[in-house]
Amino acid sequence: MGRWDRRIGKAQDSVVTSVVDRISAAAKHLGIDGDVVPFGSYTNTLYNANSDCDVTFVPREDAWGEAALHILKLIAQELPSHGFKSIIQIFQASTPIIKAIDPGGIEVDLCIGNYLGIYNSRLVSAYCQLDRRVGEVCRLVKQWAKSEELSSSSDGHLNSYAFTLLSLYYLMSTSPPVVPNLQDLASGSGHDSVKVVDWKWGQRITWDCKFWEDLELVPKSTNTDSIEKLLKGFFRYYTEEFDWSTRAVCVRLAMTNKAGIVPKFSLASPATKDGWYIEDPFDLRHNLGAKCVQEGRQRILKLMEETLRRLEDGGLPAFHSHRSSKKTKFMLKCRVHVEKVTLEDFKSTITTSTKDSFELHFPLAGRAKEVADAFLIFKSKESQRQVHELNERTIGEWQLRLMPCSTWALDDVLTSADYHHLEVPAKIAPKAQENVADQVRNGYRSATTVAEVKELIELATTHDLKYEEQLGLKRLKQLEAQAPAAPPPSAVPAPSLSAPAEAAKLEETSAEDTKSRGTFQ
Repeated sequence: MGRWDRRIGKAQDSVVTSVVDRISAAAKHLGIDGDVVPFGSYTNTLYNANSDCDVTFVPREDAWGEAALHILKLIAQELPSHGFKSIIQIFQASTPIIKAIDPGGIEVDLCIGNYLGIYNSRLVSAYCQLDRRVGEVCRLVKQWAKSEELSSSSDGHLNSYAFTLLSLYYLMSTSPPVVPNLQDLASGSGHDSVKVVDWKWGQRITWDCKFWEDLELVPKSTNTDSIEKLLKGFFRYYTEEFDWSTRAVCVRLAMTNKAGIVPKFSLASPATKDGWYIEDPFDLRHNLGAKCVQEGRQRILKLMEETLRRLEDGGLPAFHSHRSSKKTKFMLKCRVHVEKVTLEDFKSTITTSTKDSFELHFPLAGRAKEVADAFLIFKSKESQRQVHELNERTIGEWQLRLMPCSTWALDDVLTSADYHHLEVPAKIAPKAQENVADQVRNGYRSATTVAEVKELIELATTHDLKYEEQLGLKRLKQLEAQAPAAPPPSAVPAPSLSAPAEAAKLEETSAEDTKSRGTFQ
């Protein structure tokens, strides 16, 4: 496997340190020996306020396949005991992960043994340290892609890391280059190979992850272009200069020949004329452009052209203004078999996880394709995440595979397929939690029948008002106890409290048991 460098992924940020410490405590409690290592944007300076914190658990003893998945499942069960909430399990992916929210509100993605992710982050971090403009251009490109809903390979576009590689390759292609090729510098310098074993392709493959790390010895670039000029150059380069039909975006081989061109048909992964080729710097089998479909490629280039014109007309202010005007959409898509999952079953399953209204596009039965995507549009990120927690649950024999998606994905399928379109209302008209609690308690005071109390109990249950629910059950017992036989004619009925007075008495006797909720207002 090669030695794991414990310097990898060291993050000084207190947020990341807290995440690492909590997951480490979970693993220790389970008796699993290993290290929690941050990687991704939080360790290469490309993070922003909306970034996920990527971490990988590196077991002391190598674990791959089912063994790694078993560890991930154990940690998923343990995380709530260490302050994490909203656990989303994505075990059927090529790289199984857990998504969770830490006590500070940071979204965390956890996987097992992602050594290549660690080294990729180190490489990006090294380029960012060479020249501050690298980080700034990469961040702007990634933010642009996200605002235009282009950073998702599952929708037929490119993922966030692919846009980072596009940025790095461009910055090596400027004249003069903003940064050198660190992998090429290490290849002829007597650097020892850094062997990393990976099992992603279903077999044991060793990759060489070395690059030049003595950054203080690298001469500063003579390129003095501003951020705005470099950003314009990025969009111009990929829309006007780069030949996607013959060339590859290959950071590993950039600047290694006079022409500065890497033919895509010379690389390890199969290539086509129309398909894009964006090589992973270390995993040479991984083409990050392979899932970018024709509609996605056309859309990316079209939006790049529009953005270049906007930059030329209004500069960075126009670029930022347009980006900030974009409204975030909260969507999920889910593959469904229309003969195994009915519209009603799907809708009722989704409504078990959110009380808010949402929009549903469901494929019509009888269409040519039995399996197609259903689309959900939510009003908030919280509702989206609540439903995403249903991932890998089942409806009958069908397992749900929920994943975030873009409006482009929905637009693309609606051009060629027919869908049901429903506006699913909120379960109950939205009210502040405390107002509902008041409504329930006041209802108990005036309720005189079992039916009225049962209706109020249902309302309390719907809003997860445990105290009011218990209060209602006690009131229900009192009413049911009063219902039996009328007294004999000669008997004189004992004085009794009125229904409102009885409810008030119930509140008084219950208050001692629920001091944390306080008394009625």
